[in-house]
Amino acid sequence: REVTRDVEQSLGEARTAVEAGDLTLAMARISEAKGRLANVPRELPELVHSVQQFRDEVMSRSATMAEFKKFQTMAHEVILGGDDWDGNEDERALKKVQQALDIYGIRDDERWIEKLASDLTDTQTATIKRQANELTLHLANYLRSQEDDQASEEALRQLRAAEKWCEPTPALYWLRSECQTQLGLNHQAAKSRRRFELMPATTALDHYLPAHASEWELDWEDPIHRQAIRGYRAALKIQPDHFKSLFFLGQRLMRTHQSEQALEVYLACMALRPRHYMVLCQQGYLASILGDSKEAVRLLRKAIHVRPRGYTAYETLTEHYETRGQYAKALSVSDEMGEGQWYITVGAGSLSAPDSEQHRRAFAHTRNCRHAGRLEDALRAANNNLEIYPESGFVFAERAAVYADLGQYKKAQEDIDRAHKLAIQDS
Repeated sequence: REVTRDVEQSLGEARTAVEAGDLTLAMARISEAKGRLANVPRELPELVHSVQQFRDEVMSRSATMAEFKKFQTMAHEVILGGDDWDGNEDERALKKVQQALDIYGIRDDERWIEKLASDLTDTQTATIKRQANELTLHLANYLRSQEDDQASEEALRQLRAAEKWCEPTPALYWLRSECQTQLGLNHQAAKSRRRFELMPATTALDHYLPAHASEWELDWEDPIHRQAIRGYRAALKIQPDHFKSLFFLGQRLMRTHQSEQALEVYLACMALRPRHYMVLCQQGYLASILGDSKEAVRLLRKAIHVRPRGYTAYETLTEHYETRGQYAKALSVSDEMGEGQWYITVGAGSLSAPDSEQHRRAFAHTRNCRHAGRLEDALRAANNNLEIYPESGFVFAERAAVYADLGQYKKAQEDIDRAHKLAIQDS
């Protein structure tokens, strides 16, 4: 009787713990119950069975909650951008959103909600539905941005599936109209566009997605930039902590030469993510161009501490010193990153047509060495750069300057001639 009483008491406490969501405590109380039964299993078979059955139920629920928390973490990172998010909405981001959706089979199983509802509370199910909707919109947006017919058709399939288990939003109809336009379904696209325009915005994505899709590589005075800025601000009115809207609002303000406003935006980003690498880099850059040298160095050093193998902070700090004529300090920053690592980092990007900014990163070490008077090091760095970028006019021009400083004028002229031939290609 005493054993039975103690075991039932432990099971009662375990059930209370489960109701409170404390599965760790529940398992501890079940272990207590099992311990009390260890010496009398034959006398109390039904109680032994009851304890084991309850243990299996709690273990299953624990696995369900672990899955739920994993989904929450991944959804949060995709929707808002985690601390390691670098501002790129690229193939890596596409894989992350696919992985998050596949936890519950959302992309391919139309009955995923039914299966979910049997394991989770109504509140938890509603939370996952809301996040799954946002993840599906992000997935459709990544597919849309590929400008490929097959990707656009898959995006439309995902959007049609989402309509069956979530309330349609303006963002959904905007994405549908964009994909239909890409596929030449102009009549259907016009209908979707009309629904997008008539439906009131209720989520940050309703403003964020159209704003972010607008062209970036435009003259700084182009009205499209102002339209995008209005879109990001509208998203933030609905959800003030929508990190991606804040981040890209800051970038648009920088692009349109509104540096002081951009700095205020990145301060708001920092309040949300105090250790976000790209925010630290952007803040450091803004502090530099606004003349606050001490703050620029502090922020960029903090960024390097957060991500020691990242190149953006090193490159920005190098340029900060260079623009002030502090070439020895600029050189020390390049040396600090490590010349070998510098080239490997940039060289990996060279596999897919690097842009002019990446070219500049590649020969920054050459320029720093030359300005600091280390000409042999500069020449060696330039030669290494040309192994990575053999068709770079930028690097040939920099090596020509090194040869000129060394008094090797014939070689300098040859490199200048080569740089001139490549100038249009590199510009």
